[in-house]
Amino acid sequence: MVTRNNAAPPPRLLGAKRASAEFGIAYTTLRDMVHRGDLPFLRIGRAMFFERRDIEQWIASRKERGAS
Repeated sequence: MVTRNNAAPPPRLLGAKRASAEFGIAYTTLRDMVHRGDLPFLRIGRAMFFERRDIEQWIASRKERGAS
């Protein structure tokens, strides 16, 4: 049995499809964000990879607050 203390940390780099699935962002939207320059990425060959923290920062920067 694996406990949380012994679990491996999540991977630092996520492929585009995995990032899309984990963060609930459509794959095509993720690609559009890259092409607009909204989200940094790393290209290895033809594949795009994203750092988890970059996606988390992008999400945090777009949070809105309603009127009180």
